[in-house]
Amino acid sequence: MLRPLVAVSAAMSAFASAQVVDGPNVPTLKEALASQPNISTFWTLLQVSLAGLPPLVIRNGDRLRLDPTRNWTDQEQKNPAFFTYTDPKGKIVQSDVTIIVPIDSAFDKLGTGPWFGGRVEMWPYLKYHILPGYVSAGGIVKGDSISVPSELSSTKYTNVTDGQRVILTKMPSGQVVVTSGLSERGTIIVRDVPFNGGRLELVDSVLRIPERLDATAATTYPEMAEFLGALNATGLVGEFNARGNVTIFAPNNQAFQGLSRAFGGMNVDEFKRILRYHMAVESVTQSWDFLNGSTLFSVAAGERPRHLTFTKEAGAIYVNSARIVTGDILIANGVVHIIDNVLNPGAADARPDLTATTQTPVFLSPVGAPTATGDVVSTTSASQVPTTTPNKSVASTGSTKSAMAGMGLVLAFMAVVVVL
Repeated sequence: MLRPLVAVSAAMSAFASAQVVDGPNVPTLKEALASQPNISTFWTLLQVSLAGLPPLVIRNGDRLRLDPTRNWTDQEQKNPAFFTYTDPKGKIVQSDVTIIVPIDSAFDKLGTGPWFGGRVEMWPYLKYHILPGYVSAGGIVKGDSISVPSELSSTKYTNVTDGQRVILTKMPSGQVVVTSGLSERGTIIVRDVPFNGGRLELVDSVLRIPERLDATAATTYPEMAEFLGALNATGLVGEFNARGNVTIFAPNNQAFQGLSRAFGGMNVDEFKRILRYHMAVESVTQSWDFLNGSTLFSVAAGERPRHLTFTKEAGAIYVNSARIVTGDILIANGVVHIIDNVLNPGAADARPDLTATTQTPVFLSPVGAPTATGDVVSTTSASQVPTTTPNKSVASTGSTKSAMAGMGLVLAFMAVVVVL
């Protein structure tokens, strides 16, 4: 498994700058929130949500437990810690937190939704804005990103160990951008406001809980339409949605163009093997963690582990010989990186030609010759395959059947499967 050395270095900078701020002269949470004139909506929602949750009760599998000694009416400093937890031995311990606080205008953009649907519905969204420990936006190095777990760990919303992630990036300008689900981005406008038990980071956008791969692709990333259609055609979309702690490399639509001849002669099991090779398991790995020569492993059912190898050159990152063109898309069970070529488990040793502007697809073969997987290339012409614009109106509930309509490569493959 890849060791996230870069992320550790960046995170250490952020955490090192976040000094303990507990003490008798430090404001309470209520006082800290009151000191900022434009965050009354978040404070109101927090109070309403907490009022409906009994102390020391786990809800929906979440590990977060409320501190029963905290007086939410007057915020007296009877207990400086905001939350308490139960460690593996059953001991209740205190933990300080960092709270990402959306300003009032961020809520105005939302309209109606789960924030206002009731206490139970609000609480998971609020928890996604709470990060364990002290995280200092001011302590992040310019140009660096860090991935931080949140307090949202309910399996109803996420399948990422230790809590769903939030990404913080410090731009060269010094601005700190917070990235959440569906690539929602907001800028921290007030940094490192201390309160007794933590810090506040005020942001101009409400964080969105990452959704499943199919919903994310269908609603936000139309360039993954062919990949999503292939997963649906082979019945793998459920597996890609459900498996926990994954890093998925999704070929874009252009990567599939012209490959109908290479895939046309494959049976469904062979096509599944190729698609599964695009999912690394047991590791949620961000783009800044990829180092030259580092590897991840993709394990298909009943097969030996197959490695994915990374190359970094002049700011570009490659997995085998495919370049990452869009990275660090948070999903419910991990992260997605969009790549410009389809990966081939039969060509795991493929490496990029760093002198070329584009990389040769690893499935290209003359008509009638064996591909890298051992199959004979079909003589089907790519021009005979119908194509249409992918449907962008799929709802975020995860339904993606309509996203398959008109996908040339997928339809060509499905026709072959029917014949078989």
